[in-house]
Amino acid sequence: DLALTSIKVKDYRGFLLADGTGFGKTRQLLAIADQYRKSTGEKVLILTENKTTIDQNFTNDAAAMGIDMKQFKTGTYGGFKDSKSGGVKPEFDQDWGMVLFDEAHNLKNYDSLQATAARRLKKKKVVYATATPMDRPSAGAFMWSDVMGQDYLTTLDKLGMRIMRETVFVKNKGKVTKEVPVLKEGVSPQQMIANIQSMRNAAIRGGRMLKRYYPFFGTTNDITVEMSDKD
Repeated sequence: DLALTSIKVKDYRGFLLADGTGFGKTRQLLAIADQYRKSTGEKVLILTENKTTIDQNFTNDAAAMGIDMKQFKTGTYGGFKDSKSGGVKPEFDQDWGMVLFDEAHNLKNYDSLQATAARRLKKKKVVYATATPMDRPSAGAFMWSDVMGQDYLTTLDKLGMRIMRETVFVKNKGKVTKEVPVLKEGVSPQQMIANIQSMRNAAIRGGRMLKRYYPFFGTTNDITVEMSDKD
């Protein structure tokens, strides 16, 4: 409900589902996708790490929830991008009403082909699902920029990151060098942590992010092991 309210009522572009293990992010993504599809009639794309996740996790949960998976287009991170052009393959080059990224930490490297292709997908709304949206300062900044409705450079600046230029040797070119942009931390580690917490809290207060934990510490599990004669 929070994601749909943020996206449809408040007209935010994106939502970050950052629940920890045990809160059923797959079912939450399915519910969001199903309600968005039914209420708008627009095309919905779900991207996951691999085909097994779609064929088993999503398909089984959808069946249990009474949701028809055929109403969505599905794909994998390795399958939707065009490695030659850096864009997306023709079948994914459409106008999507919503794109949902499962295990979105796969997109944290801004310059990777995967992340570049993800940014080039034509989409009105986007949902990122990952329990670790920003486990290091430079990771996931473009996801946060989508969620917060601000450009990438503004997000980096608020985090305390700086784009600097470094001179490096060109591979297989002997002593030939070139300048390349490099992300560096421009503030102390303590200030960086404070900046990340501030951005996270602003996202939560604004209804752009949901983050819940399950306290597994102290949980007791009964495990039965049967030994065969050969063991």
